[in-house]
Amino acid sequence: MGLFKKLFSSRVTTGPATAGDGAPWTALSDGHLVIQARECFPITGRGVIMTGEALVPIAVDQWCAVTGGGDSRQMRISTITLEGDDRPLPSAAPGMSVTVMFSLPPKGGGSWT
Repeated sequence: MGLFKKLFSSRVTTGPATAGDGAPWTALSDGHLVIQARECFPITGRGVIMTGEALVPIAVDQWCAVTGGGDSRQMRISTITLEGDDRPLPSAAPGMSVTVMFSLPPKGGGSWT
């Protein structure tokens, strides 16, 4: 997970990435699973970081329905890196092993449009 693992290594879920209720974390775009998450770290009030294999093409600023922790929210892909590399990528192709930061919209009615 590169930079994210350094920052959150003691808090990362390993194995099947599951939410606190035991259900797996998922991220969907247009009804398709975006990433087969192996590790995840929810950041309260900010979003969630997932590491795993990209299953469909993904890009920064793409919106996804992220489910986990008993909640489902629309989140924006704000960062994509190759697993083990801290350099951000603008996109990723299926089969790439990536770390993805899914971010919640800004509080107070702001938007990323």
